[in-house]
Amino acid sequence: MPQTNGFQRFGAWRALAFALAALLVGACVPEANDAVVDNVAEGEANDRVSQNDIPLFLSMPDELLPLHAKTVVAALAMGLRGASEKEIAEALSVDGLTDVFQEPDFTYQGFALRQVKLAQTRPLENGILGFGGFLHFEDTAGRRTALAFDVDYRVEGDRIAMTRSAALPIFPRRPETEMYIAPLAAVEAAFDRVSSSYAGFYELVLSEAVPLSRAGATPDGEGEYLIVVFFKDRVSPDGQFSINVGSKRDGVDGDSSAALYTQYDGWPVGIIGGRFALDGEETFWVKAVYAPGSEVAESQRRPAVVGLFSSRPGAAAGS
Repeated sequence: MPQTNGFQRFGAWRALAFALAALLVGACVPEANDAVVDNVAEGEANDRVSQNDIPLFLSMPDELLPLHAKTVVAALAMGLRGASEKEIAEALSVDGLTDVFQEPDFTYQGFALRQVKLAQTRPLENGILGFGGFLHFEDTAGRRTALAFDVDYRVEGDRIAMTRSAALPIFPRRPETEMYIAPLAAVEAAFDRVSSSYAGFYELVLSEAVPLSRAGATPDGEGEYLIVVFFKDRVSPDGQFSINVGSKRDGVDGDSSAALYTQYDGWPVGIIGGRFALDGEETFWVKAVYAPGSEVAESQRRPAVVGLFSSRPGAAAGS
């Protein structure tokens, strides 16, 4: 069998490969678990969201952003999770927020709003207020996604009327990744039960992973393992990614012919099966390689290593 400095591919994991192939068309989104606004108090529009309902990390003091602006942010979050204009109006007294924020194939259900970054504000003009910024979301499995937004609105008594709204997903050029090595048999045993969701598969791999960070904690001798790389940031729909294994630390080169991939609504997972020893002298490197999509200029779409991992405890690696 072909070898790469201690890494040997094998064919014993075909059953898992066929199961993964069935997932390539997509996976389930977890159910909502952390709404931004659960109970909205009665009162004026600028009192309907408390200071603690939305975490704001601004380029200016928090107190300079009025509560009616925070109410608008809460309305955006509801719309992103699929709430209708009527539902938003009833919950937050915000009128006119349409489905312009809903992406055709994705909702933010199951994602908590972790951070709001204010990029700009506009002074009051003809009764219209406006501001823009970035919303950062995260789910219980640590998946992250973000979007840029810009809104104009008017405060009308105890209600808010939206006059303009726009939003666009944003994707990092260097998404964060995590790599784990787990015994093949342990993952195969529970794969069918948990693999329909990113969170389920992530928890399985995490629970079975070999503790590479602790010297002396790895099994003796050769074994059959899966190398699993999770992308933690949502990537561009036309971004390109691969998982390469090689004997050299530097560069993007490596063998990716044994890799299988699945997409969980924009979060790739790469899997490679192999037979190797984790307690030996030889080290191989696992490289998560990514090239951005059409959201950046063509000259900036060159593949780059966004995650670099070693098979041997104590070897220098990073992302």
